[in-house]
Amino acid sequence: MLLAEQDRFSQQVKSAPAKQQSSKVVINSGELITEIAGGANLVEGKQTWEHAEEKKHDIEWMKKCCDAELRTMEKTGLAPAPYYFERVAILSRKEKNYQQEIDYCELYITMVR
Repeated sequence: MLLAEQDRFSQQVKSAPAKQQSSKVVINSGELITEIAGGANLVEGKQTWEHAEEKKHDIEWMKKCCDAELRTMEKTGLAPAPYYFERVAILSRKEKNYQQEIDYCELYITMVR
């Protein structure tokens, strides 16, 4: 199943229109994923990785990033980045919210299987 998803993503990448300036393609991988996913990987207008350092201690922001990663997975077939799920688990444990810690760990494992 994973190979089929990767193949589907490869086909989308090949068929996605490239932004060009002169004869050079000027689009990075994050922008390409944003285009293919229809913005599903954005949290308040920014890609999830742009929030990683600044918001890493904010559990609500990390949950928003988890949601964006899952939406991106649904649209592209790419596995979600584990970082945001790990941060929610760590922050949940610090808050002694053990059920939430388990829930986010299980959610990630379920989604990448």
